[in-house]
Amino acid sequence: MSCSVCRTAPERPPQMLAELSVLQGEFEAFRRETQHQLDDLKASVQKSNSAIHRSAVVEEELAAARAELHAQRHEIAELTTDLRDLREEMTEVRGQARGGQTREKQHEKDDHREKEELWRELSDLRHDMAEAKKALAGLGRSAKEGA
Repeated sequence: MSCSVCRTAPERPPQMLAELSVLQGEFEAFRRETQHQLDDLKASVQKSNSAIHRSAVVEEELAAARAELHAQRHEIAELTTDLRDLREEMTEVRGQARGGQTREKQHEKDDHREKEELWRELSDLRHDMAEAKKALAGLGRSAKEGA
């Protein structure tokens, strides 16, 4: 403080000057320590902000991965349904094929029996024809002898 009349600073005793010098040193040390703490706090806030940002990015990636997983589950469910339908169709086709094979084998058996019957009938007809020829030949001889 200065004197209001002469506008000069009052003289301070040397002890006061020493205390003032110590207080100024302590204040300067306190200011440096506070500045250091402030810098540390700013760095900590910066790290927190960075971590929050990374967390938000990871959260977005996680949400996207969940959506992708959900879509894949639906696709798998659809493919499973398609596979089940194909298996049912395949089972039905196999059954039809087995039925067709069975019918084909039955037709082959029927054809074989029919061929055998026709061969027997043909054989019977040949035999009957041979008999008829003999009978005709015998009648022809009788007619020649009787003439």
